[in-house]
Amino acid sequence: MSTKMFALFRYQIIPVTTQFNLMYDINEVIRRKNEEFFEKLRFFAKRSDFTGKKAYNFNIDRRDDTLALLTVQRRKNVKIINEDKFEETVDSFPYINIFVDNDPEQQILAVEISKDYSNPKSIVKYFNEKMNALLEESHLAVKISPLYKKSDFWSFIEEHKDKISRINFELITPNMSNISHSLSEELKGLSKSTKSSVTNLNICAEKGKSLVIDQQNQGIASMVDYSSNGGGEIAVSVRDSKVKFRTNDYQTSVEIGEADMRLSLKDVVALIRSMHEDNR
Repeated sequence: MSTKMFALFRYQIIPVTTQFNLMYDINEVIRRKNEEFFEKLRFFAKRSDFTGKKAYNFNIDRRDDTLALLTVQRRKNVKIINEDKFEETVDSFPYINIFVDNDPEQQILAVEISKDYSNPKSIVKYFNEKMNALLEESHLAVKISPLYKKSDFWSFIEEHKDKISRINFELITPNMSNISHSLSEELKGLSKSTKSSVTNLNICAEKGKSLVIDQQNQGIASMVDYSSNGGGEIAVSVRDSKVKFRTNDYQTSVEIGEADMRLSLKDVVALIRSMHEDNR
């Protein structure tokens, strides 16, 4: 049976403080964040086109109150041989699918991987920039991170445990209780009190030495757990080696059959959620 592969990302919608004397109700902004995100998504899809050398065209193919299926296209120049046996260049518009699960407890993007779009991160980066430009007027920003298995992180640490020289945690300020419960209250409090959107924690060993990292360290384990659930990214450096652990390189993906793609939007998204839970 033919299948399609999808890379999984989680997005977080966070409030942005733009001034000290707030002229808006920040609690109302937070309450409406998912509604605002969906409204801006619909507006973005209506406005997007092929203008610009690297522009993507987004269309909403199907949607309901919290779910959407986007199709994304980009103009490509393709060389063909015409019926007169001459080579000519024509425009091609290959497309991929993106499922958007805007349930406040999920907030998942499933981005199709294909031969024409082998790197979904470039599409996600473009989408992220365009959406943030629209969300700014609503005092919101969206941060998107890959989902990955935390076991992959710990396997890498175990393989290189005597040579870990540096770990950088880049954590999004948490606002999804179902994935942020593992983080320490001190870290969550620091992020929120300073109104930061991202907190960077960089730990380094002395030159020629190694960090001691194990799963019993609750501080480290909690950040790994949060990051693996789409709360940010981690980069690990190995002493005297070019080998690195980057969460982008261990991203979770799921396969969906062609027949399943024709199911209702609700059923396809339920399938994606189930496969994600099985892969955690």
